[in-house]
Amino acid sequence: FSLSEIILNVQDPPTEISIIPEEMVKPEWGLPEVKYRFITRSELDDLPHNHSCDVIGLVTFVGRAERARKSEDFWLYRWAHAIDGTSDQPFILELFATSQPDVFEHIHPMTYLVCTQMRVIQGLTENPSRTVYLTTSNESQIFITGWHKGQPYTKDAKVKNFIQWMKSQSEADQIKKTVIGGYYPFPRPPDSFLKY
Repeated sequence: FSLSEIILNVQDPPTEISIIPEEMVKPEWGLPEVKYRFITRSELDDLPHNHSCDVIGLVTFVGRAERARKSEDFWLYRWAHAIDGTSDQPFILELFATSQPDVFEHIHPMTYLVCTQMRVIQGLTENPSRTVYLTTSNESQIFITGWHKGQPYTKDAKVKNFIQWMKSQSEADQIKKTVIGGYYPFPRPPDSFLKY
């Protein structure tokens, strides 16, 4: 994961930022295309540790916000599950609060969730198939229902497949499967104290 930093002039003259609509971007500017690497839940288990990917799913579980100590700071995060119809298993997502606090606070069951630039965490215990999850990276962006319109990822084939699958689902049936809050210990501890 490469890091880029943009420093804006904080003194005189004040910084002025203009957002240019996509249709007004000229080809001669040579801006790179935004590339997405969406995966389905059925593909996740085969990806290597630390692989970067994007996901879309329907949120079925959101845990409470928790704090984790990272060096001298505390980072706020929460666990979430999202389904995409390609597997019986959900995406297990460790979502750290980023520079999008308004989005982080409004992740609820039954929202369409898009997470970009997620990292695969694979095989950290004796039973790797039970510990595959995704965590946010420094480049991650999170989008929820109400924020998708006009985003370039809406043209992606896997996103379109997810939307078609959602149209075939009963909202009442999906609501019955949702949960919010509570403590979510993950990865789960071993069955016995001796194994621990």
